[in-house]
Amino acid sequence: SPPLQPAQVQQQLADARLAAKRLRRASVVALTDAWMIAIFAAGSFTCGLFGDTSGVVIGLAMGMIAYIEFDGAGRIRRLDPVAFRRLGYNQLAFAIAIIIYSLWSLHSPSILTELKNHSAELPAGSEDMVRLAMTILYTSLIAVAILAQGGTALYYFSRQKYLQRYVEQTPAWILEMQRAGGPL
Repeated sequence: SPPLQPAQVQQQLADARLAAKRLRRASVVALTDAWMIAIFAAGSFTCGLFGDTSGVVIGLAMGMIAYIEFDGAGRIRRLDPVAFRRLGYNQLAFAIAIIIYSLWSLHSPSILTELKNHSAELPAGSEDMVRLAMTILYTSLIAVAILAQGGTALYYFSRQKYLQRYVEQTPAWILEMQRAGGPL
């Protein structure tokens, strides 16, 4: 085919930029989520080094989840067809990890044990109050995991169709440029 005129090149680039809007937004969601998880992972890992060793395990698990989110954001920008599926399953794995941790914590007497070890005598009813507070905290954490991570997983799975449509409708030379690291 004949070479494109400069106006045609500009128009195709403008059309591609507009069509990629949802993909760019999804990449920003993945990057933001990755940074938030990475910060909490670092905090959990660091606290685990000086206290409860479960923090180390939790920090490492969250670090792996954050790594997959960072990688997923890059895959979106490179138009990888498995990016959104991988990000969605990563969010589901994160939700499952949070739920398992919460259920384990609900059945762990660690806080009550610590209170008893540091106090000769606990006020009447304090054990029940601590149990109630722990139940509310970890039940809320389970609900947040289901809603936040489940919602984010659904968001990622729903973006797959936009990536497919973008790849089908965008000129090959633009796709090649973007997969090589050009702007999305």
